[in-house]
Amino acid sequence: MTIVSNDPSLWSKIDADRSFSYVIVASSAMVVYDSGEQHSSDA
Repeated sequence: MTIVSNDPSLWSKIDADRSFSYVIVASSAMVVYDSGEQHSSDA
């Protein structure tokens, strides 16, 4: 269940969670891309 809140004291935590999520996604994408590059260059 999603909790909706307009409490400004939670905004910094929400921003931190979103930023961390973007870092995880970007890192995962780079790992997948790099591993794909290595395998295609060996073949």
